[in-house]
Amino acid sequence: MPPLSLISPRLLLSALRLYRRAQQVHATPIEDVYQALLMDRRVATGSEPENIRRTVLFMARILGGLGLDTSCLVRSLVAARLLSDQQGVEMHLAFHEPAGKTTLGHAWVTIHGINVSDNVHQRQTTRQMKPTKTLNMYRAR
Repeated sequence: MPPLSLISPRLLLSALRLYRRAQQVHATPIEDVYQALLMDRRVATGSEPENIRRTVLFMARILGGLGLDTSCLVRSLVAARLLSDQQGVEMHLAFHEPAGKTTLGHAWVTIHGINVSDNVHQRQTTRQMKPTKTLNMYRAR
């Protein structure tokens, strides 16, 4: 994780607000939650995808410890909103049912097909998954 001094305070505050709002995903359709996230005009955009990925994961560690949902779905909604000013940003949802095991699901964000939300290990896993749903998250200014 990056030192706190390397993360923009504005980006941290934006991520915090978005995490709080993204908690609605358990009772509201994903598209509706994302549209609500887009309504917040105070969100810091324009950061490099790697800085956003690190910020989202940093906040997940803190907020997860406080009992908030920081699942891949919530993290992806937050990351997608922070990246929404970049063309080619998409959020993917995939489900996989290994033989005799519980169904696994995952959400991640890509820009022009490149995974920008997961760590290296997760990226290897998502390469093997075929998205069941892909959402265009780009918002023209």
